[in-house]
Amino acid sequence: MPIVDDGNCVHFEYQIPENIRQLITYDFLKELRNQLIRINEYLSIDTFAEEGIPTNTGTGGWYAAFGKACIITNNKELFNYRKTLEWYDSDLFDGELAEMLIENHLILDELAKVLKEQLGLEYEDIRYCCDCGKLYTKEMVIELSEEEAEHEVSKYRCLYCNDLKHTEDGNAYSTQYYRDCIKEIDEYKWR
Repeated sequence: MPIVDDGNCVHFEYQIPENIRQLITYDFLKELRNQLIRINEYLSIDTFAEEGIPTNTGTGGWYAAFGKACIITNNKELFNYRKTLEWYDSDLFDGELAEMLIENHLILDELAKVLKEQLGLEYEDIRYCCDCGKLYTKEMVIELSEEEAEHEVSKYRCLYCNDLKHTEDGNAYSTQYYRDCIKEIDEYKWR
């Protein structure tokens, strides 16, 4: 591990050697992902990179998942290699493995990147619903009044949750908006 001074800051540089990189197969990476999710209850396949696996590197859970993945895939050489690394190199090694998980489409990349690449959306145009916690575009939410938003995590409510909130009979399976749509469609088809 060389220490590099680029004039702005001093940092460590590390790159997985090619002979070791060849030991990191797709099957190994898939098993590593599965073990990381099994060991860390807050992780799942719908967890974005900035909230999940790449932020978990260098931990005891990562070590256990890495070791178990080596055992399951019979990859003792990879396990032994990681044992030889100093802590700062093993942290960088783990970071490269996390990037490989993303590159091999085994875990999600960062939310902003996925939204941009898959849906053509800019992160600034995304809103979280204060009630259901799901993501929506800015056209799919209403902005809460200052009073309503005071105790909420988000100052937006999706249209469905807003419809549900304003359905007087409290029927969570059929909002008043839905019923009005069905009635309007029935009238429309006979015009």
